[in-house]
Amino acid sequence: MILRASEDNIKKAAEIVKQGGLVIYPTDTVYGLGCDPFNKEAIQKVHSTKIRQQNPLPILGDTIENLSKISKISDEASDIVRKIWPGPITFVLPKKDLSDLVTAGSDTVGVRIPNNRISLRLIELCGGLLVGTSANLSGERSPLTANQAYDQIGDKVDIVLDGGATELGRESTVIKLINGKIEVLREGAINSKDLYKILGNEAKI
Repeated sequence: MILRASEDNIKKAAEIVKQGGLVIYPTDTVYGLGCDPFNKEAIQKVHSTKIRQQNPLPILGDTIENLSKISKISDEASDIVRKIWPGPITFVLPKKDLSDLVTAGSDTVGVRIPNNRISLRLIELCGGLLVGTSANLSGERSPLTANQAYDQIGDKVDIVLDGGATELGRESTVIKLINGKIEVLREGAINSKDLYKILGNEAKI
């Protein structure tokens, strides 16, 4: 069911997540498909809902401190994330305590803090961490509205929060720190030129 992203409905969605359910919610980039990142059954449901192989799932957090519970943020990485978050940039970092179901066996995890009031409130109510993969079928376009998300996978989730069209309308840019240099793994809402402007002296792209 599609519900307006009111405070009461956000709380309802958070309770669903805590009980192992799936929710669709708006972010600053595209609509996300969320669940508890520590619930293995819920993670399996995410993969089956998207009808795809077990690719890595990004994790959204409401604070750097909460994201540091599942990823290793070095001093150098810390300087970078404080410039790029909240915002549409996913940083791939070494993982900590996360199931291989989340990372597809990789020793890294993609993390970010979205710049969206609704998603941040939902993440906070879920305990500070939430799976943040796009709410689409594998190979299909990422949804920019609640209705677009519902048309693809709405019958497979417990609740859809409608927060209107997403602000940026494009997936996040994905970066990784390799040998002291930023490598852009996927150019998205922020292009390499703008990323350089944001990072300034930290950028070694």
